Amino acid sequence: MSVLNPNFSAVCYNLFMLGKFKAVVTVVSLVFLLAMMWTTTPSGVGPLGVLVFFTLCYIVSFGVMSTICRCFFVLRSKMDKRHLGGEDKKSFYYGAVLAFAPVLLLGMQAFGGVGWLELLFVILAMILACFLVAKKIL
Repeated sequence: MSVLNPNFSAVCYNLFMLGKFKAVVTVVSLVFLLAMMWTTTPSGVGPLGVLVFFTLCYIVSFGVMSTICRCFFVLRSKMDKRHLGGEDKKSFYYGAVLAFAPVLLLGMQAFGGVGWLELLFVILAMILACFLVAKKIL
């Protein structure tokens, strides 16, 4: 394998370190998010605090969603008994799109409530966004 691609070990190392970096950032964001939820109120932190809250929510949900997408793509390639490659890049793209759904639902809940119709629109928006990502990167 290294004869075909002399930078194969460097590429694998970079992908491994990117996964570790993503895990560390997700855990640190989760700790800050939980600390923020336990120690402050939305009226006490102000607009900048609310922005930090939603940013931390997005980072945590990005870490979780990209890990779920990564597991899905690896499982799919193992079930097909072929190596597709590019699972990391695809999982980051799909994770970035799907991570916006919980943040969007939190924002919608803050402004009034989330009913079945709003949830249906969020699901349809995520399906459309994933379709656009699939057409753009594949």
